[in-house]
Amino acid sequence: MDQNQTNKLFSWAGVLVILLILLLVNFILGLGPFRTRFDFTEDKLYTLSEGTQNILSDLDTKVNIRYYRTEDKSILPEQIQVYMRRVEDILNEYRKRSKGKVTVEMLDPEPDSDEEVAALQDGINRISMNLVESFYNGLVVQCLDEKVVLPTLDPQQETLLEYELSRAVAEVTRGDKPKVAIMTDEPINGGGGPGANPLMGGGPQQTPPWFFPQLLEQDYEVETIPISSNKIREDVDLLLVVHPKTITERGEYAIDQFILRGGKVVVFVDPKFYFGQSSQPNPMMGGMGGGNEPSTLTKLFEKWGVSFTDDKVLADVTYRTALQDNRGGRVNEPRVLSLNNEAFNQDAPAAASLQNMLMWEAGTFSGTPAEGLEKTPLISSTENSQMVTPSQMFGNDAEQIMSKFNADGKQYDLAVMLSGTFKTAFPDGQPAAPEENDEDAADDDSETEEEEEKPAHLAEAESENTVVLVGDVDMLFDRTFLQQMRNPFTGQVNQVMGNTNMVLVQNLLEQMAGNENLIKIRSRTAAQRSFTKLREMDEESDKKYRQSLAEGQQDVDDAQRRLSELVQAKSEDGKPVSVHNLDPETQKALEETRETLADAKKELRQIRLDSRKDKERLLAKVKFANILLMPILVILVGVVMAAIRKSKTAAK
Repeated sequence: MDQNQTNKLFSWAGVLVILLILLLVNFILGLGPFRTRFDFTEDKLYTLSEGTQNILSDLDTKVNIRYYRTEDKSILPEQIQVYMRRVEDILNEYRKRSKGKVTVEMLDPEPDSDEEVAALQDGINRISMNLVESFYNGLVVQCLDEKVVLPTLDPQQETLLEYELSRAVAEVTRGDKPKVAIMTDEPINGGGGPGANPLMGGGPQQTPPWFFPQLLEQDYEVETIPISSNKIREDVDLLLVVHPKTITERGEYAIDQFILRGGKVVVFVDPKFYFGQSSQPNPMMGGMGGGNEPSTLTKLFEKWGVSFTDDKVLADVTYRTALQDNRGGRVNEPRVLSLNNEAFNQDAPAAASLQNMLMWEAGTFSGTPAEGLEKTPLISSTENSQMVTPSQMFGNDAEQIMSKFNADGKQYDLAVMLSGTFKTAFPDGQPAAPEENDEDAADDDSETEEEEEKPAHLAEAESENTVVLVGDVDMLFDRTFLQQMRNPFTGQVNQVMGNTNMVLVQNLLEQMAGNENLIKIRSRTAAQRSFTKLREMDEESDKKYRQSLAEGQQDVDDAQRRLSELVQAKSEDGKPVSVHNLDPETQKALEETRETLADAKKELRQIRLDSRKDKERLLAKVKFANILLMPILVILVGVVMAAIRKSKTAAK
């Protein structure tokens, strides 16, 4: 055997030894007590977040987690098996990070076993695959007598797994839940109200409860109070004010005094609550929303140095949303904002890690805060935005706004946080009650007694406080953030959050009245990457054709108006003149106008066609770069390296 063959043999032997060592190390690290994972994802999606680590390090009482999962692989789909291993991995991370404070039991509830009895007693769901086979996949978190049950762990909601586990650990180890009051007249608990439709079935249509109060009830004690409330109870920790369109000065005074007492407040106002009047408006098909009454807090905003645009809404071309119009086509609606992570203040804990939100015809805040207060933007538009009138019919006026769009070149604030020492907006005390007739006064004895027991008027807060203002109410409505997803294995339809609308609300409540550690976990749960570069390219393409589209649409509008004027010509007695009875000169003008209209429509169609083709070319370039360009570059690099190596070998 010559020297070259010996060298090759040793080289291959070395490679095999290295591979065997790597396989052995991987096998050892995969064993239960030695199981170790390396997380190379950009956002560390498979590493316990800082918030979870803080919750676990603060534990002073043992927490037991019982994980019930079927181990019979013969009946489990591969996707379920992979997900169960993922759950086991994260539970082992909880156990190790807690330094003995968290114990984990892995239980296999086989049919008719003691473990199955225990699973059913703990409230774990039996998931049926068919008429014969079923399995379990749920867990219980318990500390002393406090227990939180996650009856079914759904693979489709894997991104929520860490948050749900940490929330359960935090809940069983804390005392009483903070109390949250929602001040609103909207039917958030279901029933009639703004969603009633007397044309459907001859009576008021019952609207389902909104999802967001149910979500808050997991972590807080939640109650609903009317906008007409003249006092906020002392035991309320945080107040949510939702669309106060009918609020009186006495109602604003109640909020004012609650803030000065140290209560935290989050306010949702709106120039147009699109989903407010009709429970089922369909903007995707050109349907009209009826929430035409704006809401604001006039006295409080004025005192705080804040202005709110309650007569106009924000249009942002960069964050525009594609909707289906009433003709079945697609229209870009700049008043419906699909926000990405660039819209959120990275220095604000409640907004820093949000990824995507949907806001519907939102208002904006401006102004210089009053003395002693500081304003921090939470959500902002791009400079490619302007204030416009609210919609009348989606799909009909969106194109006009896009064609005439002229960006203001400045950013608008969609949500802000005010912090500092607040002063009353009512220096003279509580406003007088409106005059009542004798019958109303006779029925109002209880309110009189309440007036006699009212607390002393506060002129200034004793300590600093925080108030958050959000310029959109639609973001709380189910249809703006919930998606229906069917489980392919069980057929069950689940509601899944499609964006981070509710994450913002939960983050604000946690920051102001709850466990701030949950913010750092929850913000990762609905992360979606935005195609920022693709949006920019799309916007550049729109700019190229925007002027031509505007001119083409104007030609069509002018021709249609001229045609209408000719057709609707009237005789002296006020009766319409038949088209066939028009004089020859008018007949000729009518024909010419029709030809002009046809030509204008044809030209407009051609401009739109050119615009679509331009966008398709851009998309094709992106696809080529992503699918073909990189592999070609890798091949070329390999060829070059091979050529260099071959030339060096030949030189020897």
